[in-house]
Amino acid sequence: MKKTLVLIFAMLCMSITTAYSCTSVIVSGRLSPDGRPMIMKNRDSYTFSNAMAVIHGERHRFLAVVNAGKEDDHQAWSGHNDAGFAIANTAAYNLNGSGVNDGRVMYRALELCATLKDFENMLDTLRRPMKVDSNFAVLDAEGGCAYYEVGDSGYVKFDCNDPMLAPYGYMVRTNHAYTGERRRDKGVDRYYAIADFMLRAYRNDYMDAESLITMIPRYLTHGGTRVNLYDMMPDDASATLTCPFSDFIPRDVTTSVELIQGVRPGEDPLLTCAWCIVGNPLTTPVTPLYLLNDDALPAVVSKNADGVSVLCEQGLERKKIIFNDDDDIILGRLINKQGDGVLQQVRMDDKEILERHEDLLDALKGKYDAKAIKEYYRWLDEYLHIK
Repeated sequence: MKKTLVLIFAMLCMSITTAYSCTSVIVSGRLSPDGRPMIMKNRDSYTFSNAMAVIHGERHRFLAVVNAGKEDDHQAWSGHNDAGFAIANTAAYNLNGSGVNDGRVMYRALELCATLKDFENMLDTLRRPMKVDSNFAVLDAEGGCAYYEVGDSGYVKFDCNDPMLAPYGYMVRTNHAYTGERRRDKGVDRYYAIADFMLRAYRNDYMDAESLITMIPRYLTHGGTRVNLYDMMPDDASATLTCPFSDFIPRDVTTSVELIQGVRPGEDPLLTCAWCIVGNPLTTPVTPLYLLNDDALPAVVSKNADGVSVLCEQGLERKKIIFNDDDDIILGRLINKQGDGVLQQVRMDDKEILERHEDLLDALKGKYDAKAIKEYYRWLDEYLHIK
């Protein structure tokens, strides 16, 4: 039966068009359990090595996912700043196909903007053509939460706080804009997958940040074929079963994940939390992070002397274990009934880290406390064996 499922799955995947550019979600504060808006991006890129960095911009300091390397290339791939403004994107291939400035626009927004209105003003003043081709997910400390579908010459806003546009309080995007040409849509199977997941999350009441960051990037049901890899889980890691791994939400080219949880209106913007996976989510654990006044970050996620995050590099080494040369997944090494697959080990790390983060939240009691956050960072480096 398993061999039959794999054969059918492989045949179906032969017709799938893969677009290498991200899956995202936004959740309005009117839906989330604690009233805080969220944006999330599962980043797909051939730049496999990522890191977290604190950058001093023109007006604001910001914490962002950046490409590895010793120099600042003035591109950000998701992040938030000291005003509580946050941004992420997915490429929208059906707008104008010219997204070379997407990362630069996000970098610029993080250093300049405090509100959604600021972002709109920035877009209004950018030189045309903007050379942008993205669905930008944006939130601010005033409760704003929206997608902006941005092309070379303009943009269209989709407000997640508008019940007419987001009746369930959330929105999703992959690699096509609603305002684009349907014949050029990309990421359709992942769109089906994330839409299905979010509807289930809505119905089953797990719209909290921890559930979304730990479940969406590890969702192993294919949106087009409906094949769930857990249904084919081998007995142990020695099994030779391989499966095509084309256009799931997590992929061999997924390089990082960030869920940015904003604040309620009136709260300290520095309580904005960046729930980060600095590497492939199948091989790298979650690390919740905050922007501190002295720019401190755990060493494990920061650039070291070689310009790389050690945690990301460890995840890349684990990734070699679970994929073969054809980029098919070796399923028993990922998940198995014995419980020692790579993803299952990562989930055990998640459990320890997130329990410690819960202790931090209990200590903070809704107030910014740099000392408590630094102690959590010290523990995180110690737990993940970074001295």
